Formats: sequence, structure tokens, C-alpha cells
Amino acid sequence: MRLTDVNTSTKIMGISVLTLALTAGAVLFYLLPFFSDLLMEDRLNRSSNLVEVAWSLLGDYAEDVRMGRLSEDEAKRRAMVRLGGLRFGQDNYFWINDFDGVMLMHPLLPQLKGKSLLDDQDEQGKYYMREMLEAARTNGEGYVEYIWPKPGSLELAPKISYVKVFQPWNWLVGCGIYVDDVQREVAAMRNTVIIFGLIAMAGLLALAYFMAGMITGPIVQATDAAGQLAEGALPEVHSERRDESGRLLAAMSSMASAQREMAEKAEAISRGDLSVEVVPRSEQDVLGQALARMIESLRAQMGEISDGVGVLAASAAEIASLVNQLAANAAQTSVSVEETVTTVEELRQTSHMAASKADEVSNSARRNAEIAVSGQSATRDAVLGMEDIRAKMDSISQSAHELIDNTRTAQDIIDTVNDLADQSNLLAVNAAIEAARVEHGAEGFAVVAAEMRSLAEESKQGAARVRKLLAQMRVSSERTTQAMESGLDAVNQGVQQATAAGTAIQSLAENISANAQAATQIAMVGRQQREGVDQVLEAVQSIRDANTQNSQAADSLRQEAANLEILGRRLKDMVARYTVRKA
Repeated sequence: MRLTDVNTSTKIMGISVLTLALTAGAVLFYLLPFFSDLLMEDRLNRSSNLVEVAWSLLGDYAEDVRMGRLSEDEAKRRAMVRLGGLRFGQDNYFWINDFDGVMLMHPLLPQLKGKSLLDDQDEQGKYYMREMLEAARTNGEGYVEYIWPKPGSLELAPKISYVKVFQPWNWLVGCGIYVDDVQREVAAMRNTVIIFGLIAMAGLLALAYFMAGMITGPIVQATDAAGQLAEGALPEVHSERRDESGRLLAAMSSMASAQREMAEKAEAISRGDLSVEVVPRSEQDVLGQALARMIESLRAQMGEISDGVGVLAASAAEIASLVNQLAANAAQTSVSVEETVTTVEELRQTSHMAASKADEVSNSARRNAEIAVSGQSATRDAVLGMEDIRAKMDSISQSAHELIDNTRTAQDIIDTVNDLADQSNLLAVNAAIEAARVEHGAEGFAVVAAEMRSLAEESKQGAARVRKLLAQMRVSSERTTQAMESGLDAVNQGVQQATAAGTAIQSLAENISANAQAATQIAMVGRQQREGVDQVLEAVQSIRDANTQNSQAADSLRQEAANLEILGRRLKDMVARYTVRKA
């Protein structure tokens, strides 16, 4: 729920409760803790002031010692008795100890006199005497918090003591306050504040409830009247009050009277009576001024309408004639557009077919160009192969000539071997003769001679066979050389013819490539022409659709012209119903 949805009385009560709650919270959570701190600070200051008084008293006794009026021991005894008898508050007192932690005087616990408290700890384990001596040595004075029994009982309670050094006798004088005593005072003050606060809150809430009723009563009455005005009703509003709420109700009553007067004049205008006069109640009467301007504007408009109705009737007849002519022109244009659409459709089919053929020619030319390039490459490879064959044929021919020459050399060697065999045979014969002439001891020589003759015969036979083979090889080599020379001539002619064929194929490939490019361009032009024809067809179809719409619009205009003529007659009848004041 939004705040604007809450009624005013609830808001007033809510604000009152919130204010009281904030005030109570401020008192409980800020002022009371603040006063508690002030009270604690006041009690601590009072303790320090009391120690100052005791310190001043000790100073007087020390002055008596210095002046010789008392001995130091007597002065200390009297000082202890004097401070031991002093009390402040309920159960607070003074005590004295030296810098060794020995208790010199304690009015409520005399058993501690002469006892060292340096090692004593409270319930929390704190060495309170050591902290007192440390504060005295450091600053000469200070506060120490610890746990200590309350006077007259064994109850332990938190205590804050103030100690100060009396230098002439090295005494530590102190007194303190119990924290729970301060807390009891704070609790009593809090209870008092709560009781009076509750009484005050009850009275303020009752006053707020009464004031809310006084404020919201007239507002409710004014709201009801405004709601009736918003619904179009004109309520009677009365009030005897003279405050802001009474003035609000009086203004609502005046507004209802003005609305009632305006309603009566508007009713006359609705009956066609434009002679009524509307006088604004003031310069700020926006509705009255607007109604007066409306009447004047209606009078002027009725005059203009009366003049324009005649013009409207004549214009309606002329518009009807023009619309009929427009409809006839639209029908004729529709026939022409239909013929144009048919022609463009035929042209589109023709261009699509031409473009398709151009694509086929372009693809074929592209494939021929690829084949020509492949043929050119193959011819180039063939020429290179023929050149390689010619080089190898030259090498083979040279090798064949060398073989013939080697064959001739071998023939000469075989002849030499044959001569050697003949000579060896002759030598073997001579050896045999010499062996026969010698009778004894020549058997071995005869055997050698026989062997040499046999070897010479075999060498001669082998040489004959080799000579025969060499003769055959020479004949074959000569034939091979002749064949190689014939083949070399054929290869040279083939190289020349392959080179010429390669040149022709290269020229053919260039022509085919040029034709392929031309075919590609033709195909591109065909596609562009096809797209152009499609666009022309779309444009003509758009013109046909527009012409159809124009025809339909012409029919609608014919109907609207007839309606316009009827409207003119009705306007004349309506203008005749209004009564306009004559100038």
C-alpha cells in the first residue's frame, strides 16, 4: 500500500505515534545513556574533588610538621584518624597506603592495616594495587576500576577509585564509588521518565485523535462533494465554519453553483440556441471564458458552414463528372496495360531462352578453351620429348659408329692372333722335328711341342669364330647406323612438324580463349538483359496493379461523390436548426 492511499486521519495518528515513538526512542536510547554518562562522570569528578580535599588536609598536617608544631609521626597519626572518620555519600570512605602496597589506614577493614596488597587480585584476576601504584608513579594520580566488597556485606561489586600521591610522606590517598550505586540512580530516573512519558503519550494521542476528527470531517464532506461534481452531479454544500475547512466547503458550494449555471446554458446551446450570453465570473474563470469563446466560434462557424454548403453541392456535382471521366480513362488504360504485360511476358521468355543459350555457348567455349590449353601443353611436351629422342638418337648413332670402329680394331687384333697361331704352329712343327732328331731326353720337349701345336690350332679356330662374329656385328652395326640415321631424319621431321603443330594449336587456343571471353560477355549481357526484362515486367505489373487500384478508387470516388451530395443536403437541414443572433 502506498502512503497516498492512506486517509488523512490515519496519517495524522501515524505521524503522532511516530513522533512519540521517536521521542521515546531518543529519550531511552540517547538521553538516558547520555545522562548516565554525565552522572558517572559527575560521581568520578566528585571522588577526585574529595581526594583533593583530603590531600589539602594532609598538606595542612605536613605544614605543621615543617613549622615544628607537630612531629611527623603525630601528624601522620592525626591525619589517619581525621581521614578515617570522614564519609561521603552512603558508604564511601578514604584509605591510605604507601608505595610498597602496604595498607596504612582503612576505616572499614582495619585487619588490612600493615598488610601488603601488591599480590592481591580481585574476582577478575586484576592486580588492582599494582595498577594504582603504576598510575601514581606515571601521572601522580589516576582512576582504577576493580571488584571490591561493599561496606557492611560480603557482596562484591564493581568499583572505580581515584588515587593521588602525597609526595611529602610518599602516601597514596584514594577514595571511590560503587558502579551499581550510579546504576540504581539511573534506573530510578529511567522509570520516572517512562511513567511520565506514557502519561504524556496517552494525552497527546487523545489530542491527536480529536484534532484528526476536526480536520478530516470537512475534508470528507468536501471530498464527497468533489466526487459528485466529478460524476457530473451538482450537490448542495453548506457549512457554518470559518476556518480553512469552512472556506473549502464554501468554495465547493460556489463552484457547484457556477457549474449549474454553465450546465443550463450548455443545455440551451445543445437545443441549437446560439443566442445565449455567457458572462465569465472572473478573469480566472477558465470554463466561462472557454464557453463564451465557444459560442462566438460556433456562431462564426455556422455562418461559414451555411456559405460552404452551397459551394459543397456545386462541387459535388463537378466531382461526380470528373470521377466518371477518370473511371473511363482508367478502363482504357487497363486494356493497354494488359496488352503491354502480354508483350513483355513474351519478351521475357525470349530473353530467358537467349540467356540460357548464351550460357550454354559460354560453357562450351570455356571447355574448348580448356581443351585447347591442354592440347597446347601436350604438344609442347611432345616437342620436348622429340627433342630428347633426337638427342638420344644422336648419342646412339655416335655409339654405333664407335662400335664399328671398335669392331674393325678387334678384326685387326684377331688377324694378329691368327698370325701368332700360325707362327706358334710353325714353331711347334720345328720343335717336333728337333725332338725327333734328338733320340734321348726329348720326350718332354715333344709333348710341349704337341701342346703348343694343339693350342695354336685352338687359337686359330677361336680367332676364326671371333672373326666371323665380328663380321656379323659390323654388318649389324652398319645396318643399325643406317637405321638410326634414317630414324634421326624422321625425328627431325617430327620435331619440325610438332613445332609447327604446337604453333598452330597455340594460335587456335588464343582464338578459342578470345571466343570464350566473348561468349562469357555475351552470356553476361544476356543475363543482364533477362534481369532488365524481368524488372520491366515487374514495373508493368506494378502499373497494372496501380491501374486496377485507380479503377477501384474511381469507383469509390463515384460512391463518395454521391455520398457528398447527400451530406450537403443534410448539412443544409442541420444549419437551418440553429438560431444565430443577428448583428
